[in-house]
Amino acid sequence: MDKKQAAGSGFKIKALFKIEFIFIYIAVLNFGFSIVCKTYTNKKIANLNSQMIKIQLEENSGIFNHQNLIQKLEYDYEPFTYFDSDLKAELSQILTLLGENKSTIEPIITFQNHMHQTESRLNFGYDSLLYYSLILIVIAVYLIAEKYFKNKIDFQRLKVMNEEQSKISRNLHDGVAQDLAALKLYLEKEDLPKSKFYAQQAFNEVRYMIGTTHLNLNESFEEIVKKLAATLEANYNISTKVYIGSTKIQHLSENVQIEL
Repeated sequence: MDKKQAAGSGFKIKALFKIEFIFIYIAVLNFGFSIVCKTYTNKKIANLNSQMIKIQLEENSGIFNHQNLIQKLEYDYEPFTYFDSDLKAELSQILTLLGENKSTIEPIITFQNHMHQTESRLNFGYDSLLYYSLILIVIAVYLIAEKYFKNKIDFQRLKVMNEEQSKISRNLHDGVAQDLAALKLYLEKEDLPKSKFYAQQAFNEVRYMIGTTHLNLNESFEEIVKKLAATLEANYNISTKVYIGSTKIQHLSENVQIEL
């Protein structure tokens, strides 16, 4: 397969599974977004919690000078509390107390409890997005598998019908062509009975082959055989009866059904 054929094949696959690829793209983007945001959020909360513990330890040791820490909390963590107004208010209170060199142990304990509750809610939201991504992927895989097998069956049916058309072409050449050749010969000899016989023979063969091209592979094997038998009976005046001796015929492949 050259590059052009490969590119064409890739385009057909993308066109066939367009909606499924959209589902997968959305799921991958959503999955990546959730992982990044969850990792960033948990890291920020862990660092903020460490700073709160550090403040508590220093105050227990009698240290109340937190000017550098105040700036760090204001620039690095205060914007992070915008998603929760109560949490933001509590952090602002802690910053005010730190600036006034007052004890912040009780407000920090309240802030930490509230922060962990908020962390649980955020993680639940991120996990829900992850599950949503997995559901999208499962749906996409299911649709791809369904389309793949459906198109595989359709392709197999088309292949079988093409093979049958090739056989009809050979039969036209081997059977009908010989009848027409014989008809021409006896017409030249002005042998009317034999001319009529070979004309009727050719006519019957063409009608029979046309009947076989209308096989509906969606029907059961039994129905197909009965219709072919009816066509044979109508064209050649041969009485036919169809007996089904086993249910195994229902599981025959389409190639075998056509051959039979």
